[in-house]
Amino acid sequence: MEIEMHPAKFDSVLRMSGEDRFGYFVRRVAGFESAWVLESDGAWAAAEDGVGRRALPVWPEEAFASACASNEWAGYRPLELSFARLLLNLNDEPEFERVAVFPTPQRKGVFVEPALLVEALQAEWAQYE
Repeated sequence: MEIEMHPAKFDSVLRMSGEDRFGYFVRRVAGFESAWVLESDGAWAAAEDGVGRRALPVWPEEAFASACASNEWAGYRPLELSFARLLLNLNDEPEFERVAVFPTPQRKGVFVEPALLVEALQAEWAQYE
């Protein structure tokens, strides 16, 4: 179920720096125990970092993923992942060498190693236990 987001909040979050969007992503995903990817015909969208490594783009909320389903990701739709499935895929997905955390429609994702994101998510999630 998608929760409606006020347009001012949506725009404000998109204007955050990459570092701030990374923090927002970690807090939201750990707190709500889910994240979003883009999917088409069973395949997840992919991005590339500055040196050509494949990255899995991930978003904290459906509205942000939907906003990026255009251009090279036209035809993709948001897919919700549970917190456990996200962690499993970050740890065990050989197809993606990096993670593009919270890209915007301008494709300004924060590229990190999967292990770094897993560590940040687990540390944040531990605060909610």
